[in-house]
Amino acid sequence: MDRRPGPRHQPRPRQGRDGRQHPPGRLQAQPLPPLTRRRAITFHSAHTAYLCAVAEALTRAGISVTEWSAEPDDPRTGLITLDPVPAYGEDDLGLVWDEERGWTLVWGTDDSGRHTHFAALSDGPLPTPDELTTAVQEAFRVRLPGDTVTGGAYRYQDDQDDGFEGRLTSYTR
Repeated sequence: MDRRPGPRHQPRPRQGRDGRQHPPGRLQAQPLPPLTRRRAITFHSAHTAYLCAVAEALTRAGISVTEWSAEPDDPRTGLITLDPVPAYGEDDLGLVWDEERGWTLVWGTDDSGRHTHFAALSDGPLPTPDELTTAVQEAFRVRLPGDTVTGGAYRYQDDQDDGFEGRLTSYTR
């Protein structure tokens, strides 16, 4: 075997997850996973923690939540999709929330995928997760008529002095 001195192996820089070149042999601090980073709460994200708390309360009560989302619409909205229950047959079930009208149970879809039946579940725009869970459990015991949505709003998204924002953001703490 030839043991002549020759060019020494030079490690090459590596490209990190952040796309930058990092010198060889140095440990790089990894960023925290996205779920543990503290994000600023904006007007259009303030309802996310509330919807998460509702989804968790429903799950704790044995109601099967398929998925949930908080949408940055004006007014702010959210959707929680549920597994079918006997009172509603095989119809798709969901809970729709908006900051003006509160919670509505929706079920059944037409050919375009739009829900065909609606029933109001809350007496205000922001019931506690436990209050909403109780309303959903009651709706699952007795099928609601599919036309009980009121046309009016409990509040408007532009209302600034009704205490809504403080109650909504209390779920982020």
